[in-house]
Amino acid sequence: MITYLGILVSGLSALVAGLICWQVFSLIKLERYSKEIKLAVEESIKKSMKDYNNTISAIIHQLNGILHSGLIEKDIHIALDSFIEAINDLNNATNKEPLVGIVSYIEDLVSENRNLFKLSNSTKNKYLEICKKCSESKKLVELLSQNQSNVTGDNIQGVNVNVNK
Repeated sequence: MITYLGILVSGLSALVAGLICWQVFSLIKLERYSKEIKLAVEESIKKSMKDYNNTISAIIHQLNGILHSGLIEKDIHIALDSFIEAINDLNNATNKEPLVGIVSYIEDLVSENRNLFKLSNSTKNKYLEICKKCSESKKLVELLSQNQSNVTGDNIQGVNVNVNK
């Protein structure tokens, strides 16, 4: 009877030791998964923040364009520059909702001031390069291509689009 009791206690001890090892292994595995989840969440947050920043920046540029298109002062080149900069920001964002409004403002600005636009070829090419990347590219390229100015220099005041965003 002592032999059976010893075998039973030894077996149960081995079983408990195995269960403790299994718990340690599960804890290590859980720790590894929690690090992976933490990295994935941090990456997602960074991406969302960058997208949010691009969208907010686009809206600020759009508002600047609206202000310069006649609400406070009339400088159509700064207004167009701001609208194009907003499109450039939206090209890097996932939320493209403001794009339709910006295109509408550009259409109005161009149609109301067709004879006042004096864009240099390099400025027009920068604008076209940015506009070709957006979903409304056909309409924008058509609007900007209609500008047949005689300006050959690159010294138009108020034009400072940063294409390398």
